[in-house]
Amino acid sequence: TQSDVLNEAGVLYMKTKKWEDAARMFERRWHVDTSAVGAYINYAQCMIVLEKFDNAAAALVQAISRNPEYVPAYTNLGIAYLQMKDFPKARSTFEQVVKVVDTNVVKYKKDLAQAHRYIGLALMLDKKWPDAVESLRRSIDLEPKDENTLLWMAQGLQNAQKWDEAIKYYKEVLKINKSNELAKKGLKDLEGN
Repeated sequence: TQSDVLNEAGVLYMKTKKWEDAARMFERRWHVDTSAVGAYINYAQCMIVLEKFDNAAAALVQAISRNPEYVPAYTNLGIAYLQMKDFPKARSTFEQVVKVVDTNVVKYKKDLAQAHRYIGLALMLDKKWPDAVESLRRSIDLEPKDENTLLWMAQGLQNAQKWDEAIKYYKEVLKINKSNELAKKGLKDLEGN
């Protein structure tokens, strides 16, 4: 079908990093087949790479309206909102991931961990340290070796003045990546006190 041909062309363009061309193919595909939720997702991913976050967000909203249970659409939408520096919308979108995933944690474990991670980040950006730490703990429970989450946890704990626990997390980061400069600095700052 024409929809399949457009999809294959779009995927090929994505593989060769021809993002504008790929986006055009996916856009044409959803005009041919409005039920092709994957076309909206792939288009949005191209727009994110091209740093056209408004376009990505609009496509992802369309994808969600067509398939409200498709978790990756919410995850990518939250990332687009973060890039747009719309932290309240990002947080709300990642909270929606948590609600949708609650029905199938095993299948969407990574998405759920990512949602909690970014909720924590959004809370950190709002300087809501205890709430941020709680969200980051949920993420770490699901993905205990994610370097960024562990680092953000250490930073959140440090800002919440829970220095012993922050030191523990900085050390965890350095076990994963001994050259992480932010973890080295945070650990030095705390152990120097």
